[in-house]
Amino acid sequence: MLRLVAGDTESTLKITCKDSDGTVINLTGATVRVYWRIANGNVQSRTMTIDASPATGIATYKFQSGDLIVGDLVGEIEIQFTSGTILTSVVTFTINVRLRTFGTATTSISRVVVINAITFQAVNGYGGALVLGTPVYLSASGVMQPALAVGETTSDVEGMITDATVANNTLGTIITEGIITGTVAQWASITGNQNGLVSSMDYYLSPVAAGKLVDSAYSFIHGQVVMRMGSALSATAFKFEIGERIYP
Repeated sequence: MLRLVAGDTESTLKITCKDSDGTVINLTGATVRVYWRIANGNVQSRTMTIDASPATGIATYKFQSGDLIVGDLVGEIEIQFTSGTILTSVVTFTINVRLRTFGTATTSISRVVVINAITFQAVNGYGGALVLGTPVYLSASGVMQPALAVGETTSDVEGMITDATVANNTLGTIITEGIITGTVAQWASITGNQNGLVSSMDYYLSPVAAGKLVDSAYSFIHGQVVMRMGSALSATAFKFEIGERIYP
């Protein structure tokens, strides 16, 4: 789940609109709105700013004073075209808005919502490069670390990396819902299988190697966390749909 802090006014929601086959939607002349509700509050509606190049499908909204209050923010994106027709995002997105713990926030993370997929960006704080398909969690300081299916903190998966490589101390893109496509070699580095992914196979967060996956044949033991990451659509495509944590 994405996270923001109540009261922040420097956090920006950034969306890239795509249709079901991944084609970017041209927003020329369109109006893009974000709707959300926090907890059981009233539905909020804001008009987003479309990028100077509307053909990129990008729009942003910078949260204003009073927008972010404590609770789970559930939202969706609506595009109204010049013809008057309306297209709404297939999936909703959820952002956990927490109470500020200390002082005043001085930094923000760009959150990205893509129709039919949800991603966000965070800094790689691992100390080395992280690669496509790596399951990650966010540390207390908000940087990404490779996840491990042992313990509460390291198994609190935020998503999987979609960039080919994310160098240390640079921003990387993390998918929290949707499909990741890589090469056989890229998936081999995550699963340990030289043939990449096995189509229709379910994969779980590894309890023995940080940032890796194990398939459904793995036998978990006491002290490890069983956490389904999703399933393979082919040797190179993975549908990320995270499950609940189970403690054997």
